[in-house]
Amino acid sequence: MKPFNDYYEHQICGVFLPALINGDYSGLNRNEAIEFDIWLENNHVVGSVYDVEGESSNFAVCDVCDLQGDVYLVKQHFYNDNITA
Repeated sequence: MKPFNDYYEHQICGVFLPALINGDYSGLNRNEAIEFDIWLENNHVVGSVYDVEGESSNFAVCDVCDLQGDVYLVKQHFYNDNITA
């Protein structure tokens, strides 16, 4: 596997983090799970890894549900073939 050399930043509500990090949808209702799956399908890069930055949240718009709430900064690390050293 090639080392990560790029990342995207996402603002994601805490309720979605277990699904993102562990695949645990137990805290989501049906609509939230569908919304999350759509977001993930549109944003996932094969081989990427998600990392929650810090332990504190801030009040902003969630990238998954487009609603304001307590969101966490999540970095999605991946290898980008277009970047050369």
